Amino acid sequence: REEIDRISRTTEFNTKKLLDGKLENFRFTPDAKVVTGGNINVSLGTIRNTAGEGTYVIEVGQLNGSVSSAIDVRITRIDASGSITTTSATIGAGVVALGNITFRWTGSTFSISDFGGALPLNEVIDSAVVRVEALYTSNTQLIFQIGSNEGHNMIAGIDNMSAKSLGLTTSTLKVTDQNSAEKAIMVVDGAIHRVSTARAALGAIQNRLEHTIANLGVAAENLTAAESRIRDADMAKEMMQFTKQQILLQSSMSMLAQANAQPQQVLQILRG
Repeated sequence: REEIDRISRTTEFNTKKLLDGKLENFRFTPDAKVVTGGNINVSLGTIRNTAGEGTYVIEVGQLNGSVSSAIDVRITRIDASGSITTTSATIGAGVVALGNITFRWTGSTFSISDFGGALPLNEVIDSAVVRVEALYTSNTQLIFQIGSNEGHNMIAGIDNMSAKSLGLTTSTLKVTDQNSAEKAIMVVDGAIHRVSTARAALGAIQNRLEHTIANLGVAAENLTAAESRIRDADMAKEMMQFTKQQILLQSSMSMLAQANAQPQQVLQILRG
């Protein structure tokens, strides 16, 4: 844990901390207990979204088992004014496995937009820790301007990678008995999954930036070539004008010489 926290505190680029959570998508991770055969009430707390709209993902770990009857998942939001809004989703009976519940909110209203699975429960285990994550895009992320116009940008956020943020705490890593050890393995697997997901996201951003850099390099080369052609064309035009002026000057000098020759001939005749 100490080494993970040290890496989280010290990793930086250009004096900007990268893994301490200051560049992250806002992530709120409380602990919820699974109650067998009843309702699961999950409170996201007083989460405030300055952008006005966010996407929240309820992510759970893998527990082997099944439920004999349908259960309800209830999600409660308390906004800044103290208004309470609740939404729920029903999970059917049968074998349950790893799954996510994704929902959006605008203002003070929740709505289920995707139900990708069921909460893993085990009727043998009377309680288990389930990780609940609330995620939305904040304005503390890195914004890269990758084009010449407004809106041509790329946003990169890096989650907090400290041990506490990854769920690696003393209470979640107990190995005093088999059940605690299995839960600790689930927590470690979840932390590895979060780190791998962050690495994959950064890799995708890096690929996009490298592709953009390559495209901008080609555009710069084409622009330089076009400027060179224009400059060459302007040079040829100026040389043509210069040659024209030289011809006119030489013609004028020749005509002036001929005009001066006639008076000289008259003077020579008068002298003779």
